[in-house]
Amino acid sequence: MQRVTNKKLQNTIGTINFVVNGNRKIWFKDSEGNLKSRVGMLKVDKNYGGYQLTKIVNDGGGETDLTHRLSAREMFYFLQGYLLRMEQSAISRTKLNEAREVV
Repeated sequence: MQRVTNKKLQNTIGTINFVVNGNRKIWFKDSEGNLKSRVGMLKVDKNYGGYQLTKIVNDGGGETDLTHRLSAREMFYFLQGYLLRMEQSAISRTKLNEAREVV
């Protein structure tokens, strides 16, 4: 069994964000140079010895929790299930293949 690293989790959430939101990066600078976040992006938060899936809810970076704290392996399985469901969706199938080619 391979070790589940933070990098592996970040790559997986990047793929999900690319498919759902068309971008991998949460933060960007607007035309005035202000740092903003993309609403609707998912993020894996590492804290208190575990991982938690959160969603960006405003352009200031506010987050809401989507899961409780999980181990790295549990979060990996959760995200793989999320990807599997996306694969089963006819709308996302083409975008998912594009995202995997980019990584």
